[in-house]
Amino acid sequence: MNQVSKTLMKEFVESYGLNYIEFRQILTKENMMIAGSTTLSLYLKQESIDTEFTSNDLDVWVYYNSHSQEVIKNWMKNNNYYKTPNYNGSNYKRMNTYKNMINIKNNYKNININYIKNMIKNVIEYKNASGNIIQIIYVDNANLKKYYTEYFDINYKIWWNATTELFETDKPELIKN
Repeated sequence: MNQVSKTLMKEFVESYGLNYIEFRQILTKENMMIAGSTTLSLYLKQESIDTEFTSNDLDVWVYYNSHSQEVIKNWMKNNNYYKTPNYNGSNYKRMNTYKNMINIKNNYKNININYIKNMIKNVIEYKNASGNIIQIIYVDNANLKKYYTEYFDINYKIWWNATTELFETDKPELIKN
C-alpha cells in the first residue's frame, strides 16, 4: 500500500503545482498534517472503494505559533498561492467545533469545553491562478493527530502520514463497510 499511497498523494500534490519532496519536508519538519476531504478521497481510491467522491481543496492542519505562520506564509507565496479575499475562517471554526460539543461533553466528562471550542485558532484559505484551494487550519494543540481524531466533527477521520507516506484512519472497519 505504501507505493499506492505515495503515488496518489504525489499526483494530487503535483496537480496543485507543489513540489512533492518539499511538501513532505515541510509537513514533517513543521508539525503539519494533511486531513479532510482530500485524504478521504485518496484513501477510498487506495482501498479500491468505488465512489464518485472527489475533493475540492487541500486541508493542511498546523500547530498554531508564530514560526508556523511565517513558514506557511512564505511557502504559499513561493508557490504562487495567495490569500482568498474576504474568506471568513471563523465560520469554519464555529461550524466544526460547536456541533460536536455535546458528544465531547458526554464522552469526556472532565473535559473543559471552552478549551476545545477555542483550539481552532484560525483558518486561512489560499488559492493559485489555476483555482486550486489550500486551507490552512491553525490548531492550538501540538498533537494534531490526537486533536483531529478525538475532537474534530467528521465521521471518517483519515489523514496522510508524511513520514511513512501512508493514509491512516482511526476506524478502518467503518470505511470498508
